[in-house]
Amino acid sequence: MWNQWQNSVLGNIWSDYITDFVKHASLCTIGNNFLHMGLLPNTAKFFPQKYKFSIQNNYPSVKISGGIVLNTHYYTLPFENESMDCILSIHSFDQLEQHEIQPSIQEINRVLKPHGKLIIVNFNPYGLWYMRHRAGKLFKHAFLPLKPKHSGISYYNFQDLLSETGIRLQQAQFGIYDLPSNSKNYKSINENLNKMGNRWWPNLSNIYSLIMIKHVQGMYLNTEKEITKESYPYTLNIQPTPKKALYNNHT
Repeated sequence: MWNQWQNSVLGNIWSDYITDFVKHASLCTIGNNFLHMGLLPNTAKFFPQKYKFSIQNNYPSVKISGGIVLNTHYYTLPFENESMDCILSIHSFDQLEQHEIQPSIQEINRVLKPHGKLIIVNFNPYGLWYMRHRAGKLFKHAFLPLKPKHSGISYYNFQDLLSETGIRLQQAQFGIYDLPSNSKNYKSINENLNKMGNRWWPNLSNIYSLIMIKHVQGMYLNTEKEITKESYPYTLNIQPTPKKALYNNHT
């Protein structure tokens, strides 16, 4: 099903868009361990990590360049705690049942290192493609290559699911506003829709992409109230160094 989708007109547009986004998202990634989950394993080449792993769950058997392919569930990742520097998820959550989503997020949070990067690409349930997919399911003719029981995860729902973890949003991107048709006759219409969509209705795109960072608990400055000796008696009293002392240190 996914192979047929990737070879279609919309599938080519989808593939080119995600490849460009992942290439941008791979910038400034550091560390040695990289984990790829889902589709388009060739995008792993943009990441500089030395050790690369690919998790395949209900996808066709694929190979990742210079990496190891593991066939397991997303909610039982065979890695140690805080062992991955970067995780790329391309439509992996679009292939999960509703009860599998939260455990998979917890597993990602477990294996991702502090300050590690999480990159996610999902279909937008408010986009035209997904609306066409819902209509097709009534006649047992699905438009998108998704599981029959999959109900979609919106950008806002995903934020709620991640609220209990330390993973926070760094950048969100909405894209592809093409009509749900593989006909090339709508090329000019789709070009106009993409121009207007980015400006007027970004939340109705067919795809949304997220770049997220795992933060750790730390100490933050409370800027709502000025810190004084009266309010906090343990404030350090640091005196400036005399100019004469500075001069003597350099002589």
